[in-house]
This record gives sequence, C-alpha cells and structure tokens, in this order.
Amino acid sequence: MTSDADSNQICSTIDDDTIELHAMRRLPEGPIRDHLGVCPSCKERVAEQRAWILDLKHALERFEAKEVSNADGLDTADGGDEEIQNEPKPKFIS
Repeated sequence: MTSDADSNQICSTIDDDTIELHAMRRLPEGPIRDHLGVCPSCKERVAEQRAWILDLKHALERFEAKEVSNADGLDTADGGDEEIQNEPKPKFIS
C-alpha cells in the first residue's frame, strides 16, 4: 500500500488528459489507472470529469433535438440557398 506522500506525488503527475481518458474508460491498464481507482482525490477528479462529459452529451442531444424540430420550419423567404439548408447534418460519435 502506498503512503499519503507517495499518493500525493502520483496525483501531482496525473494531467487532465489522463483523467479524461480514464473518465471515458479509454485509459490502458497500468499503475496510473490502478491509482485513479483507489485515490480519493483522483476519484473526485474523475467524477467531476465524468459529470462534465455527461453534461456535454446532454447539451449535444438537446441541440440536435432542437435542430431537428426547427428543420421543418426553415425560413427560406429571404432567398436563402436551399441546397445549403438541405445538406445532411454531421453525425457525432457518442
């Protein structure tokens, strides 16, 4: 088992990108991943990152739903380019 001093030293070397990878369950097996699973401070950082990712996904879903509901009511009275308005929307990977 690691001491608090060892744990703090490990915590200080873990950057936000690593936390994000772990939050998305894409961090490979290894000592850093093991640490993130047991360290209370790092677990809190991971939880905050997961909450942010979830908020972002929900915002994207609301945006896409609003975009779909507005698609039927596009205002073309201003002579807008119909070809551009009918372009397929990009799909995001969740």
